[in-house]
Amino acid sequence: MHRYPDVKLEVEFNDRLIDVVAEGYDVVIRVGEIKDSNLVARKFTSSRGVVVASPDYLKRKGYPKQAEDLVQHDCIAYSLLATPNQWSFYKDGVHTNVTVDPRAMCNSSIIEVAMVVKGIGITRLPLFTCEKEVASGDLKIILEDYDQMKFDVYAVYPHRQYLTAKVRAFVDFVVDAFN
Repeated sequence: MHRYPDVKLEVEFNDRLIDVVAEGYDVVIRVGEIKDSNLVARKFTSSRGVVVASPDYLKRKGYPKQAEDLVQHDCIAYSLLATPNQWSFYKDGVHTNVTVDPRAMCNSSIIEVAMVVKGIGITRLPLFTCEKEVASGDLKIILEDYDQMKFDVYAVYPHRQYLTAKVRAFVDFVVDAFN
């Protein structure tokens, strides 16, 4: 906003999958695989996945020592995934699928983080969504010896041929901010 004082910005936070063209968006930020090949997607960062819990929760319920222990814990699942109760883990090249019985499910990583900070349960999500809480000690990363999914983050827009100056400037700004 400081760099481009004439630009007006409307920001909408929403975890649902948006139809960029039909809904008239100039740019959306997407986390994960891009499936619509008619869109231009410019990757600007990646984040590793983490499993987190609050110190209070861990004090009350104990630390899971292996991925399979999660079935004995209160888990919070991200409801917009195809199989929100199936959590995949890799350790030493071995893949493990754990079926959790979520105590809560929600469609917002912001709500997931808030619930975990309050000690309601354990969740897994991209590190960038909870970096501040991990740095402050409000959340602890657990099961660190397991490899988690990597989350790529993209700026997605309808087409390159008729790219407006405002969209080009925004996308370039976002890419520069993360490099």
